Amino acid sequence: MTFYNHFQLCSRSFTYFWKLISGSDNHLGILSSKRIFITGGTGTIGVTLVKYLSEKYPKTKITVYSRDEHKQFILARKYPAINCVLGDVRDKDRLEEAIAGHDVVIHLAALKQVPRGESDGSEFTKTNILGTENLLRVSSKVGIEKVVFMSSDKAVLPSSHYGATKLSGERLTAEFAQRNPQTQYSIIRLGNVWKSRGSVSDLISNHSKELFSVTNPDNTRFSIAPAEGVEIILLALMYGRKAEIFIPKMKSFKLHDLLIAADIQETTVVGLREGERMHEILITDKELEKTFQHRDDFFIIVNQEDPNLRSKYISDFHLKPVSNGNIFHSEFAPKLEVTELQTLLNKSDVSADGIHKE
Repeated sequence: MTFYNHFQLCSRSFTYFWKLISGSDNHLGILSSKRIFITGGTGTIGVTLVKYLSEKYPKTKITVYSRDEHKQFILARKYPAINCVLGDVRDKDRLEEAIAGHDVVIHLAALKQVPRGESDGSEFTKTNILGTENLLRVSSKVGIEKVVFMSSDKAVLPSSHYGATKLSGERLTAEFAQRNPQTQYSIIRLGNVWKSRGSVSDLISNHSKELFSVTNPDNTRFSIAPAEGVEIILLALMYGRKAEIFIPKMKSFKLHDLLIAADIQETTVVGLREGERMHEILITDKELEKTFQHRDDFFIIVNQEDPNLRSKYISDFHLKPVSNGNIFHSEFAPKLEVTELQTLLNKSDVSADGIHKE
């Protein structure tokens, strides 16, 4: 399956998106001559991004920076033109050495498992906060043109340490955007990435026949396919200026419906884990006041510190205000139907370790 077939399967705005990035005024054409640095590039979205860039812009120079040598080995075999560099975002000197000479930075690296964030909070702090600060400082020092920071819905009014670290990453990115006007910064908030390692969809896809443990069947989660994650990254690269927050249009699903889609009948309810909540939210009530929708495709929380930039955004990109906050709450947002969940469970071409299947 090519990236484009997979994109059409997963993306709910494929037609408009493809027109947007393929038109004569396409700002993404510059990617073909840029050097792109991806932290955490062996994860689910990272691999999907590498696949897209390799197929669409084969002359783009791509560096994947991560800690997992095995995943890098597999990825480099599949895409031999990319450059894989072992390193940790905690190591500022190594990061500076590796990032020098690049133009665009996409920061995907993070520790993400909510329960582990509660039990090993200091490790999450080192990677997700200090590592992000290292990346922002180094990017500023070496003159990176564009920086994209990947956040999460769990950063909104966080109930977990993981969510708190992602909120800190957002605030740090906004701080550096104020300090360094020569660099364009963007923030992306996603829901659960479909079949990413450790996600509920991954666990369900790979479960055996024994009794399946669930926290609460009434839980709801926002969900996004890896190709849709790539879509919003590319849109952020096009439109990002000063730490605007980009949110793709996402449906949510109820855990009970996902269990039906997977034909899992025997379950035991174990209750919410530490730091976990029943439902997720994508923006706060205060953020709703500065949230705008771009046509019918994605949402932008615009920068309020610069009223001129805010006005320019609204006029240039034909943004319209958002009045219904329910779409940003997983309990009330439009739901994926059981049939849609079955399609996603059966047709994803991304394995749990983030490496695409043949």
